[in-house]
Amino acid sequence: MGQRTQTPERRSTQDHPTEAIDQMIAGDSTGEQRRLAVRHLLRGCPQCASRTANALRVASQEPPTEQDLDSLFDRLVKGSSGMVERVEQEVRAAHRLLDDLDSLPAGRRTMVIRSSPRYHNRAVYQLLLERSVEMRRQDAATTLQLAELALIVAYELDDLDFADLKARALLEVANAHRISNDMRSAEKAFGLASQLIELEVADPRLGAQFAYLLASLRSQQQRKQEALELLAEAERLFRRLGDQPAAAQCLFKRSIICSDEVEVSLAAAWEGLRLLGPEAAFEDLLPGIHNLIDSVVQSGNCEAAQRMIRTALPVYRVGGRELDLFRLEWNEARIERQLGNLEASEQLFLSLQERFADRDLPHDVALVSLDLAEIYAHQGRTSDLQELAAEMAIVFQSLDVVPETLASLAMLQQAVARDAQTLSRIRQLADQVDSLRRAN
Repeated sequence: MGQRTQTPERRSTQDHPTEAIDQMIAGDSTGEQRRLAVRHLLRGCPQCASRTANALRVASQEPPTEQDLDSLFDRLVKGSSGMVERVEQEVRAAHRLLDDLDSLPAGRRTMVIRSSPRYHNRAVYQLLLERSVEMRRQDAATTLQLAELALIVAYELDDLDFADLKARALLEVANAHRISNDMRSAEKAFGLASQLIELEVADPRLGAQFAYLLASLRSQQQRKQEALELLAEAERLFRRLGDQPAAAQCLFKRSIICSDEVEVSLAAAWEGLRLLGPEAAFEDLLPGIHNLIDSVVQSGNCEAAQRMIRTALPVYRVGGRELDLFRLEWNEARIERQLGNLEASEQLFLSLQERFADRDLPHDVALVSLDLAEIYAHQGRTSDLQELAAEMAIVFQSLDVVPETLASLAMLQQAVARDAQTLSRIRQLADQVDSLRRAN
């Protein structure tokens, strides 16, 4: 008896990708299974099309029963759970990869990131950017290297939103160059990011972030009006997107840039805090609280400023960083000086000067030194003032300051030597250095 011919029914169970279709319906298929199932369904197999439609309830016009909804919900949850688990695995793997990267010499990290496909995924890209942002106020060189590594990964990703990923990394690179006082490189990176955002980027948030970060560069370049216009545009875009915390940060930045106009600075800080509301996260509120206290101190209302510091101090101790507490103490020293308690103020300034120097924060060292210089000038302590001016000249050599600021330092040294117009020179120089430190 000859070999029995296989019936169509038996071929359907053997030749059709039943397992792949079932996995796709359940929401936990692999990429290969999805491709296999879709190709088969596109060939027009009526049996598999019927099975798939029945399973997904797309063929019936009848309203779904409670059991249908429960079944669909269970499948969706199962599929989402599988996706969440895969993302979590990728994040854990990214942390391990970056730990391995940290163990390498800095010079080798770029080569490893570029040549090893293990690093070419979204989780590594995201983690590099997050770490770059975290290091902004601690280590400018590390901030820049992490942002540049994220940009390399962005170029290696085969994602539909490739332009968005590249633009976001470019913005972080540009800002890192700014923090490092490399203005030429910052301008170049901002220019590249601008072209991407204008022509290719889909995420409107990137346009707002571009305006916000470029405002910091313009402020650092002492191009105040341009910085304020950019901040107004960033605030408008963030408000349109419903991102109130980001819009509030624009107002806080405006308060910083307008620190020489006490009423304008105070109003911007107040509006930012009002926009956030009392339920906002402390890290979002902190810049506004800083600026509000700064503005009140500069206005000369010592009683109100002391009351605000007493209220804020317990919160700072719980949620603030070490530098936040230092800056609160800095305002206390300025209040003591305004009240005429020069000895107490001097001791606070000297302590702050030493702590900022220990942490390699030259802008802050320069500003505290100028606060000290104002005390010495009031007391007529010419020799102490001459010694401090010589120390400041060394500090200024480490800062990438504009020529006008260097000229102001030279005029201060000349004024000290002649014992003429010393206080006005100190205040002029303090304003210039303060604008640089605040931009950073």
